[in-house]
Amino acid sequence: GPQGFASADQNTVVNQAIVGSSGNYQLIVSADGCVSLPQNIDVIVNPIPIANPTNNGPVCSGSTIQFSTNTASGMTYTWSGPNGFNANVATPNLTNVDVNDAGQYNLIVSLNGCTSSVSTTDVQIWANPIVSASASSDSICWGESVDLSVSGVTEAVWQPGVINALSINVSPLSTTQYSVVGEDINGCGGTDNVTIVVIEPNINASASPASTNIPGSV
Repeated sequence: GPQGFASADQNTVVNQAIVGSSGNYQLIVSADGCVSLPQNIDVIVNPIPIANPTNNGPVCSGSTIQFSTNTASGMTYTWSGPNGFNANVATPNLTNVDVNDAGQYNLIVSLNGCTSSVSTTDVQIWANPIVSASASSDSICWGESVDLSVSGVTEAVWQPGVINALSINVSPLSTTQYSVVGEDINGCGGTDNVTIVVIEPNINASASPASTNIPGSV
């Protein structure tokens, strides 16, 4: 047979068969000095499939991890991972993840009755920053200004006004809530807000009737 195979045993085994062991095997038997005609059998040795799992991480908390792997017609998939994760499709998704979902995910694939060894992909998930907005004063008098700042992020956008800065100076004319959206170095974000109370002046203008003395009047 292939690969120089030969055996005089009635029942024989091809040890450590490889794909190259596939082919036509021939059997000839002899008894009492008589030799049979050759009998042929075709043998197919399927390759052991290889799993190649990947993921789209790292991602921020609240995002979706998308898994993928090599595919083939008739292939089956067995995924497993932290927190009881399991799936039986080629490209499963893990939605609304948090840092507890990080770790090693395993994949075994099977094809033509042959099963791969376990392959792994490591998932990294970043925690969202704690965005904290603050003001130099919670209340101001009408016409004054106040400093606003945000911590926990490296970039920020303030509203109203669409101002890109970590610290800003504002002069609201009435009580106003300022919101800020910030991102850290990993591109993960969060929001916060701060309200500035404006104390408006209380103007009470009044006039009393004026009296005029007219000469000659009584």
